[in-house]
Amino acid sequence: RELLRNISPERIFSELKGILCARGAGEMLIAFPEVFFVILPELAPMRGFDTHRPQNHCWDVWGHTAHAVDAIAPESVLRLTMLFHDSGKPETFRYDAQAGFGRFPGHPAASARIADAALRRLRCDNAARERVLTLVENHEMRTGHGKKDLRRLLAKIGEKNMRDLLLVRAGARRAADRARGRGRADLT
Repeated sequence: RELLRNISPERIFSELKGILCARGAGEMLIAFPEVFFVILPELAPMRGFDTHRPQNHCWDVWGHTAHAVDAIAPESVLRLTMLFHDSGKPETFRYDAQAGFGRFPGHPAASARIADAALRRLRCDNAARERVLTLVENHEMRTGHGKKDLRRLLAKIGEKNMRDLLLVRAGARRAADRARGRGRADLT
């Protein structure tokens, strides 16, 4: 593991994208977290982090992330988005005793900040980094207020990102459905 520190960031990033886009990427994330945390130490707090939301997740944040990576098409920007989409949850966690579950105010922005720092360090190209950040920042978009809100979001992020955002939302939903036992395909 420590030898990874001697490899150029560009090479590490290239290999990371290859692993994330391979079949069984989620299994790799679950099986070798310590290796991934050498490359992306900012993701380590996700492992073992209980969201206190059993209705949504039976896994820790890392387990949910692994399932989310596998639940989306093997395209590097989409897989990187899923890798980082909940990375801000540990630092934004607040337990709502009255409601009886955890909340994560501002976690999309925190996750985007974490992704930005990691992707810059790994020398990700600017276009891909910007797409990942846009998708991570908006992955919890609320569109229940009608066409006007959808048009506003579309104008803000563009058609390509909007299409990708819908894929990200569907992938996160599929991972959460697996956690609730629908179509369950455990990696752990």
